[in-house]
Amino acid sequence: MDLSIYDNEVWENLKLNKRTFLDLDHGLDKALGQVSKEDLLKSQSSKEFKTCPKSEEMPLCQLYTSRKDVEIKEGIEMRMSETVARALGKPLERVTMAVLPGTRLFRLGSLAPSALLVIASIKVFDAQRNPTYTPVIKEALQTELDLPADRCLIQYVDLDANFIG
Repeated sequence: MDLSIYDNEVWENLKLNKRTFLDLDHGLDKALGQVSKEDLLKSQSSKEFKTCPKSEEMPLCQLYTSRKDVEIKEGIEMRMSETVARALGKPLERVTMAVLPGTRLFRLGSLAPSALLVIASIKVFDAQRNPTYTPVIKEALQTELDLPADRCLIQYVDLDANFIG
C-alpha cells in the first residue's frame, strides 16, 4: 500500500505512524510491539470516537417560509433557536437554525403565506413528548412570521447519532 499520498501531519494527529498502520492493515496482532489491536480499539472507543453525550445532542432546524426575506424580522434565527432550545431542554449553543425565506410552499390547498419548521434531534422525539413541544414552538412561529396556526407546520425528525458528524 502506497502511503506517500498521506500528509505526515495527518498521521501525527491520529497518533499512528505509517508502520503501525501497515502492520494493522496486514492483520498482525501487534504493530512492532508499539500497540496491540485491542489497545487501538480501546483508544478508538474513548471520548474522541464516542457518539456525543446527551448534553451535547443538538437540534438541527430548517425553517422554510413563503414569506420574503424583507418581511421577516431581523434576528429570527436567534429567537427561534431560543424557543427550540427551551422547548426541547437543550443548550442554546447546540441549536443550529437555518431560515429559508421565499420558499414556494403549498399548504392546505393554498399558496397563502405559510411555514414549515423541520427539527431533527437525537433521542428527544416520541409520541408522549412531541405534543408538549408543539404549542410553544407553533406560537413562536405565528408571532415571528405573522401567520395563523393552520399555516404553520412542524416536523419532528428523530436522528440516529451515527448520522451526525
